[in-house]
Amino acid sequence: MLQFVVLILFTVSCAKDKDIKTGLSLAKVSGYVQKGPFLNGTAITISELSADLVPTGKNYPSQILDNKGTFEVKNVELTSQFVELKADGFYFNEVSNNNSTAQLTLFALSGLTNKASLNVNVLSTLEKGRVEYLISNGSTFSDAKKKAQSEILTIFEMGKSTMTESELLDITKSGDDNAILLAISVILQGYSTVSDLSELLANISTDIREDGVLNSQTLGSALINNAKTIKLDKIRQNLEARYEILGLVVTIPDFEKYVSQFIANTDFKFTKMIELAKVSGYVQKGPFLNGTTITISELSADLIPTGKNYPSQILDNKGTFEVKNVELTSQFVELKADGFYFNEVSNSNSTAQLTLFALSDLTNKASLNVNVLSTLEKGRVEYLLSKGSTFSDAKKKAQSEILTIFEMGKSAMTESELLDITQSGDDNAILLAISVILQGYSTVSDLSELLANISTDIREDGVLNSQTLGSALINNAKAIKLDQIRKNLEARYETLGLTVTIPDFEKYVSQFIANTDFKFTNLIEYPTSGKNGLNILDQTKTVYSAGNYSMKAVLPEGNSLKVKISGRNWFFPAFQDNTGWEFSDFNFSDNSRVFTSTRTGEIDFKIMFESFQDSASTNKTKIFVFENGDIEATWEKVITMN
Repeated sequence: MLQFVVLILFTVSCAKDKDIKTGLSLAKVSGYVQKGPFLNGTAITISELSADLVPTGKNYPSQILDNKGTFEVKNVELTSQFVELKADGFYFNEVSNNNSTAQLTLFALSGLTNKASLNVNVLSTLEKGRVEYLISNGSTFSDAKKKAQSEILTIFEMGKSTMTESELLDITKSGDDNAILLAISVILQGYSTVSDLSELLANISTDIREDGVLNSQTLGSALINNAKTIKLDKIRQNLEARYEILGLVVTIPDFEKYVSQFIANTDFKFTKMIELAKVSGYVQKGPFLNGTTITISELSADLIPTGKNYPSQILDNKGTFEVKNVELTSQFVELKADGFYFNEVSNSNSTAQLTLFALSDLTNKASLNVNVLSTLEKGRVEYLLSKGSTFSDAKKKAQSEILTIFEMGKSAMTESELLDITQSGDDNAILLAISVILQGYSTVSDLSELLANISTDIREDGVLNSQTLGSALINNAKAIKLDQIRKNLEARYETLGLTVTIPDFEKYVSQFIANTDFKFTNLIEYPTSGKNGLNILDQTKTVYSAGNYSMKAVLPEGNSLKVKISGRNWFFPAFQDNTGWEFSDFNFSDNSRVFTSTRTGEIDFKIMFESFQDSASTNKTKIFVFENGDIEATWEKVITMN
């Protein structure tokens, strides 16, 4: 509230307003900046104006002291009673129940004579340009203020014969005048971003500047669209809870009736931005299963849920969903799918539910898909929007950054929510490649954690900084069997009665393996010993004595191993249980057998050596090790018997 002590006060004549007082010396100027309440740190400046509202150059900068929107400027000395207040800062958004993600600038023009309060709000902001125009055309300040305010109230169907000056209104006080301010404030806000609200305020101010009438039907439709979509009861709860947290007992005025009055009486046309007979598509990891829940949620321009949701279910085991009669006032939506899916790597249905997301602009779309790429984008897109990016730019940037992580960068790429793993083309192949790399041989909980951790890591800079997460990707990529995955998917869709084209995902997985800098850490281990003795696969040992030994390896999930043993001085017991190995017939040309792993984990086979004294050559045995399908030996060694 404005509090002042007049130390010197004398009257001078003025052509425009003969009651102008000059020589004001004020001990303190204080008040509130309100959209919802502005936040601590908001910059506020009181600037002295001449009678025709030209800045005199005398300014008193300050800032808001708390999260109630309170400001206080001490020792203000003026030679004119007219001032402009300008506030620039973050504020509590009473519609979304969050602090704003960007700064908003509000204004107030005032004559300081005989006032005990002075606040800054959206109504005082809308008046500014119109008041300036009226004064430039000969009006007094007092008449210009009254006329501008009356015209704005008429636009919002809230006309009143007498109304408190805009800069004296307070959304935390009872009374019709304060209710009108809050009603106009929430209508202007809607579910808009700060940039959209700022633009709306500026455009209305420009439109009404010369004639006091809102001529733009587009701007009028924006107001009625906002008024019809906001949740009035929720706004009241938001404000009451906010001020309670701030330790204030306030009376939120009856703004609801004035919003309803505007809706009932305005001639502005309510325009549904989107009216769709149905929204349909697929949820794909592999295809999600019948019974998966899917919800389409409307979002504001800054991706805040509006509260309008369309829940549905997947209709079959192809991952198909369909939502009918979708009516939205925003083109932005979030799709959330939660259910079981066909795991294309393991060739089985998942044992737990997985949650996937997609963000989309529904403009010119009626078909949307949900997949791992649309899921990874979500957090990054939200962050970029919070920093001022447009939705379209944020989507493109997030997708491009993710493709770079997977070494699959492309100059032009289909939007993630339009990709389909059952269609041909490089873009669809990239989706499937990323999908199988993320899956690997992981459990659903591990996959869910990997998706969440990558999303968190890339949220602020679009780069995967964690080498641990990067290693998980390359470990998966090197372990999976690409030919088997193709067979699994083709057989699955054939079972479902569908003829599909599985795209050439294999080349993109190979491209990732060849080009990534992430370190492969999922190595096969060869312990120094096993249950039968020292390990003949220990790469550090080459000299052995006659006796019993183990052929032991520890294979991470997805790995495979072949070992060829060639020589005359080795043999093994024919019957061994649960070794994890199978062996070929004996090859007499080089005295060898090939042993192949039959499972992952620990595998251990008993091998026996004997030593011959008649020839040094017969005491050497060659070991050739082939890891993960390598054609040439991954490594080899020669064992010498002592």
